[in-house]
Amino acid sequence: MVASINKIFICLYREDQTHIVSDLYQPIVAGKSLILNSEMMGDGTGESIHKKNDQFGELTSLYWIWKNQKSLNIIGHCHYRRYFWPHTKHFFIPISYSKVKFENSKNNFEFNVAEVLGENDIVLPPISLLKKTVSDQFKQYHFEHDLDLMRSVLFNFDKESLAIWDKLLSGNRVYLKLIFFMRSEVFDSYCKWIFPLLLHFNQRNIKSGDPYQRRAEAFLAERMTLLFVLKNKLKVKEVPYVFISSKTKYVPYFWHGIKNQFNHFIFQFRNVL
Repeated sequence: MVASINKIFICLYREDQTHIVSDLYQPIVAGKSLILNSEMMGDGTGESIHKKNDQFGELTSLYWIWKNQKSLNIIGHCHYRRYFWPHTKHFFIPISYSKVKFENSKNNFEFNVAEVLGENDIVLPPISLLKKTVSDQFKQYHFEHDLDLMRSVLFNFDKESLAIWDKLLSGNRVYLKLIFFMRSEVFDSYCKWIFPLLLHFNQRNIKSGDPYQRRAEAFLAERMTLLFVLKNKLKVKEVPYVFISSKTKYVPYFWHGIKNQFNHFIFQFRNVL
């Protein structure tokens, strides 16, 4: 019997960024064809879209994993500053770790992904309930024409998702971080669906001169996570994550839910007015 191989890939943008290397975690440098550290994995070999990293962000590493890593059972993706924290049996859980604490306690982030995933289809961070619609929140920080163009892409290439997309944008529920883990067949389905759509968008989109706004594909992919979940009726398990920053901070485990419900109340109140 072949042993299952499960990996959570950590997206880096430089080889010297702090990260974990273990049987579970595999760092991958996104957007570079040349990796100076011979032991470091990069997304610039094999079948790759690494040259589009300024537009796709961490999605270039996801594309490389999809096309070049074929022997995995469970595939995960996180960010060098964001790691899942499945140890939720405690009253207080960390929402941020200082870099010093992270370096000294990386073993705290080790866990059994198969056990946490269980019978679910996908593990995602807690969903965000916004005070405004997903559409208005996107327009607040990004370009409205990017939403219009993605709707046009869906109309032309995935019309059956259009009604779900419109409903999603008019609601206030959204997953805002591209971190997850799922079985390989779900990951394959996700990639087969999202990358053709994003590449069609990329061909038609007028690239912004602002480096931040050039990552329209990555910003849209965050909003499209819930679309993929709803379209495929996936069973989701939500797990908190820890942000690696300048300080360590703990909150009650149920705090995120309280904050979400407050935002949802504001959203509903605004819709009544």
